[in-house]
Amino acid sequence: MTEIVTRKGKALGAPKRWAQRYAGYQGSGSDEKQRITEKLNGLTLEERTPERIDQIIGNDTWTRVSCDLCDDSVERAAALSDGINDLLVCESCLRAAEIALFSERKNPS
Repeated sequence: MTEIVTRKGKALGAPKRWAQRYAGYQGSGSDEKQRITEKLNGLTLEERTPERIDQIIGNDTWTRVSCDLCDDSVERAAALSDGINDLLVCESCLRAAEIALFSERKNPS
């Protein structure tokens, strides 16, 4: 099964994922985690942009989409799955694979 993972999609789900991750957190920085949770939960759907989520959290780890092949940060990637493992692949890597496949078909070794 293949689905498309986007920075926007990750941003939309970030408040819920953040709240689940830090629910009941009592460690170092717990006040800051709670403040971030409140800010994220206060956002409307329209306000949940990757840039706004990154600004509130202080980094892009909750909205980043990275290609597992080239390690580039991209706006979207295909999530290829065998039902157990997922592999995020960017458009450039998919195109390179497509070119290699079609090139091999035209010129088999």
